[in-house]
Amino acid sequence: MRTRGLEKLILRNMTSRKINGAQAVPLDVATIRQVPLFAQLTDAQAGQIVACVTRRRFGKNKVIVQRGHKSDMLFILLTGRAHVAVAETRCAIGLAGAPTLLDSSEQGGTQKLRKSGFGFEGEPREVIVALLHPGDHFGDMSLIDGSPHGVTVRAEVASEVLLLGRSDFMRCLAENLALTYAVMKSLVRRLRQADVKIQSLALMDVHGRVAQALLERAVIDPATGEGRIGERLSRQYLAKVVGASREMVSRVMKDLKDRGFIVEHADRTATLRSDMLRAP
Repeated sequence: MRTRGLEKLILRNMTSRKINGAQAVPLDVATIRQVPLFAQLTDAQAGQIVACVTRRRFGKNKVIVQRGHKSDMLFILLTGRAHVAVAETRCAIGLAGAPTLLDSSEQGGTQKLRKSGFGFEGEPREVIVALLHPGDHFGDMSLIDGSPHGVTVRAEVASEVLLLGRSDFMRCLAENLALTYAVMKSLVRRLRQADVKIQSLALMDVHGRVAQALLERAVIDPATGEGRIGERLSRQYLAKVVGASREMVSRVMKDLKDRGFIVEHADRTATLRSDMLRAP
């Protein structure tokens, strides 16, 4: 609900000033406190955040955070949408959804691979593990333990991001117990999401993972239980989300459409049946 409030506040406060051709969101205490992480700050503390943060715009598909790098920044997504991804290089997902071991060889700097259910899959592949929306923050794990980022964050559309330096972030933690608690809750939530992702990859076949990925991105009608997706999701994108090949995802999507679990419309939206996740 707070994320929706942030989006509404952003739209209401848009000004004519532009950054890189896009309208900039004015920063004030009210906007900062719409970010869930900063919701419990006092006006004075929120004012300090306003004074300390900088902001940057990232174009579509641009990397915001690179795995293995250090940035010493807390990132808050103000507008747009981004995803969190990891690189998969050591195993492939077989037809039944189980990992298939790969034989590696250092000769000539190449890998010698065992054939999986999809053929040979030696090139590094990105797996999307989470979506980020306005109000979400990231980079806090690296700020806390000083280690490089363990994931890559990439803008899916043109996005505006707030950046808060490590010293300012740590000072805010020391001065506000509610903020410390909010950071702890966000870390626990991410761990639980990781558990769900691991269970999905380990226990669901590709049909189940595709259905789950689609339903997670849909707006669910509470009356009918049907889902509505407002944009077309490419097969390549879904493949990164579910940890399968694009060809396999295409076959699953065709099967779901042929059986009526997915209905695509002329405006590039799609309707999902409420029982799609239980499709055999």
